[in-house]
Amino acid sequence: SIFGSYSTCKMKNLAKYSIISINYSCNKFVFISSGYKLSSTPLNRYEFPKPVRPGEGAELPEIIGFGAKIEHLKSDILKAANTEADVLIIGETGTGKQLAAEAIHRHGLRSTHPFISINCGELGETLLLDSLFGHVKGAYTEAKTERKGAFLEAHGGTLFLDEIQNASLTVQQALLRAVSMRKIKPLGSDKELDVDVRLICATNVDLSILMDRQLFRVDLYFRLKVITIHTPPLREQKENIPVMVNHLLQQLENTTQRAGLGISKGALEKMKQYHWPGNIRELKNCITRAAVMGENRILQADDIVLEDKLRTFPESPIIDGGNGSAHGDRALPNAGRPLPSAKSDPEPFHVGRDLVRMNSRQEKVLPHILSHKAVTRTDYLQWVGDDISPRTAIYDLQDLVKKGVLRKDGSGPATRYLLVE
Repeated sequence: SIFGSYSTCKMKNLAKYSIISINYSCNKFVFISSGYKLSSTPLNRYEFPKPVRPGEGAELPEIIGFGAKIEHLKSDILKAANTEADVLIIGETGTGKQLAAEAIHRHGLRSTHPFISINCGELGETLLLDSLFGHVKGAYTEAKTERKGAFLEAHGGTLFLDEIQNASLTVQQALLRAVSMRKIKPLGSDKELDVDVRLICATNVDLSILMDRQLFRVDLYFRLKVITIHTPPLREQKENIPVMVNHLLQQLENTTQRAGLGISKGALEKMKQYHWPGNIRELKNCITRAAVMGENRILQADDIVLEDKLRTFPESPIIDGGNGSAHGDRALPNAGRPLPSAKSDPEPFHVGRDLVRMNSRQEKVLPHILSHKAVTRTDYLQWVGDDISPRTAIYDLQDLVKKGVLRKDGSGPATRYLLVE
């Protein structure tokens, strides 16, 4: 059968296609459907479907893909765009949460006004407060001029707060007042200012677990969770890998000055068998690396280098590390099953009953963290010992905070990361 290993469900979806020409001697075939056309091509190169209906997907051209999960996501985005309510976007790292937020703004009632984005995980408490609410001149020693802050910059438009789970309790308290009253007070000012913003927040963790651990305010959670949108992980929509790869290759043709980029069926099949812990961001990096480093314009299976040394991880990157488990007394079945590796994997680390995925640097430093109960950026750089950059060390430490292994204490150079026990 020319359909290969398609499942019964996929066979039903393909029933709308009419095979109008099959030439086995030339290894060519043509599909015609109501929406896509595959032109004749040798079987050793995958030919991507091309839209033949004008305007198809025009409503949300920035969201690439098809199928039930993507259609549900598009529908949720358009519904949210037609309201003024605040939105909470939940999804794993690399699933396109900011893209969804930008789409809500672009197709909403505030599209002609600013879209301001702040990543709460990149800033310490003081700097985040300053970035959000601004300050008046003389508020502190270095405040030579006033700063408006993100809430005022986004006035009339949309303020997007990514990684909201990393905001400290102090920042959460300030956000609660801003969200409930739509008023802010810049640092150093006694005057409250009215703000007109639509707030969209995003997280890659289960905030209810953080609330159980008193790391996220319950009242703020319910203020933010007016409309909830979930961005699906790539492993749950692998049928979209060819569509996304085609989109990425078209972009890379312009940026790499390599016309005619394509991919073999073997390479695509290899990608479909992978679990993609980094989701669409990892897919983009993988295709970019292959297109830049590969010798041929048609990417082969050997050109696709996957991060297969990373272990799989459960749905929620942050899990219960206290006396109880978010899952009660039940262990998660098959959670974090290790992938094949040339080297034997170290003993898996658990927080509560859930397995935590770590990269090789984090695994190397973990025994020191368990011994010292705390770690600084300098400690991490010294313990890894592979001449990594300070930025990489901070990324790794913040990643362990997200996964519930560490909690952040302090800000700036004095920041320490304490083991969650």
